[in-house]
Amino acid sequence: KVENDVYKLPSTPIMSDTKFSVTFEKETIAKYIVKVFYDEGGVVKVNNRLIADGSSTSVTASTDVRLSIVPNQGYHLKSVTIGRIDKTSEVISNQLTISSISKNQEISILFEKDAPVSYTVKVSYNEGGTVKVNNNKVDNGTSTTVTASTNVQLSIVPNSGYHLKSVTVGGVDKTSEVRNNQLTITSISKNQEISILFEKDASINYT
Repeated sequence: KVENDVYKLPSTPIMSDTKFSVTFEKETIAKYIVKVFYDEGGVVKVNNRLIADGSSTSVTASTDVRLSIVPNQGYHLKSVTIGRIDKTSEVISNQLTISSISKNQEISILFEKDAPVSYTVKVSYNEGGTVKVNNNKVDNGTSTTVTASTNVQLSIVPNSGYHLKSVTVGGVDKTSEVRNNQLTITSISKNQEISILFEKDASINYT
């Protein structure tokens, strides 16, 4: 009988030549299955191998399994669960490790679209005309929310008997850029304050 890789001879004396036959066999390496589910919005790799949503890969038992979880542009990681246990807080630099895996695992990953970044456009103007921001009429002193990196269209229309005297955007004079009562702020990248001044037309006197 072999115990702890040692064979003990029988207690009775060996009276003649005895032949021993020893056969070695390669051990079967245990494997586990890692199945991954995720939605659109990113890519997932298991041990540096790209894996499709709903597919599985086999890994060697008692080894560390490294997950690479990379959101697409405009998305972020919302949650990661392994065997229904939330592991989101353990994701660092898009990486998560299952240490010394000891059973089959199901992993669920949820990506979420980023909320659009927005800025405010505050418009101040005197009587003598109307102002619209992106085709929406705004009152004097009010603010409008616009999406970052988009063009903002200002419509500046003097009333009858008035004309536009000046427009400043963030303290910079933009009067000369007004064409046909329109001014565009290209690819807005911060909050903006706009000051508009209308002026009464000069009186025409006849003799």
